[in-house]
Amino acid sequence: MRIEIGQQTGRSYCLDLRDGSVNYIRPIMRSVDVMPIPDYNYGYYFAGPGHFTHRDIDCGLYQVFITHNGRGRFIVEGKEHFMGPNTVAFLNLSLPHRYETVGENWEYEWVNFSGSACEYYYQKINPDGFAVYDMIGSEPIRDMMNDIRHLITMGVSEELYARTGTRILTLLDALVSLTSRYMQQKQPEHYQDNIRKAIQYMNEHYMDNVSLDTLSEAAFLSKYYFTRSFSRYTGMTPYKYLTAIRLTYARQLLLYSTDSIEEVSWKTGFKTSKNLIRAFRQAMGTTPQRYRMHPQHL
Repeated sequence: MRIEIGQQTGRSYCLDLRDGSVNYIRPIMRSVDVMPIPDYNYGYYFAGPGHFTHRDIDCGLYQVFITHNGRGRFIVEGKEHFMGPNTVAFLNLSLPHRYETVGENWEYEWVNFSGSACEYYYQKINPDGFAVYDMIGSEPIRDMMNDIRHLITMGVSEELYARTGTRILTLLDALVSLTSRYMQQKQPEHYQDNIRKAIQYMNEHYMDNVSLDTLSEAAFLSKYYFTRSFSRYTGMTPYKYLTAIRLTYARQLLLYSTDSIEEVSWKTGFKTSKNLIRAFRQAMGTTPQRYRMHPQHL
């Protein structure tokens, strides 16, 4: 664990970081100034309760955040937003803002960068102002961040700058597509309320046996209409969405408890370690035990 507190012109911060946190700062290369993305840095943080950054001066950068576990809070131009597990956001760091841990931990990764196209992408991704988007069903975004991290750790050269910049633009294109799907899925408020009731039930009872009948009753919809409506609203079947919720809580227990794999499986509704391991392999490409031992490498 390390805590670094600092005060700069227009910025104050407390980096309350746990073991495994990384930060790759790229040196500035004048020869790449003509590239679409001439400047970038990357980090993966296991942040503690005291972690925050506050800016009120233009720094010329934009930043993509992906939250994996825990929660974070953003205050952007005076408006409050929360990030939970499996969410993504794109922030213009020139806007007055603050972001901080909510609760005991916030596991998130970020990449910041500059470039001539950034403001265009910001307006496309945040048409109504800064927003946080649910990433469930958008696994390619996570894969792109993994690619960016890999490229950044390979070293420094004009070729790597070009490849990394191209990957960042691809990531922004994916965020534009995510935003477009989100806008298309917007339905009348009463429709959203029905599905939200089912999602709330999943979050409160994920450790129990949750049936389609139970969820449709919680949403006050017929089973047939509930299944169709849920998939249109979330892009996933109710079962896949419930599994994603269970995996989120399983990852938290693996990282922040000493529970055995069998205990984690019971506490998160998988019931057996076999079920948990199968779901973990499908979603994460690894086993729960390996994730617990090397979360920073995933």
